[in-house]
Amino acid sequence: MKQFDVDVDTVDEWVYEYGYEDRDPDEVADEWISENLDKVLEWVDGLEIVDGQDAQEALREAYE
Repeated sequence: MKQFDVDVDTVDEWVYEYGYEDRDPDEVADEWISENLDKVLEWVDGLEIVDGQDAQEALREAYE
């Protein structure tokens, strides 16, 4: 969690999208991750997903 850093403006954007624009939160998150993959890759640096795969590798496969 020390690597996870989201500024207030970004959080406000997420809340606006799903709270006021009535968008699905998963859709908002998926879109944001696609547009900010480099930042997300920093957050998961050195982590593995449940099956032991490198988290960065898994995200690249999913979003690139």
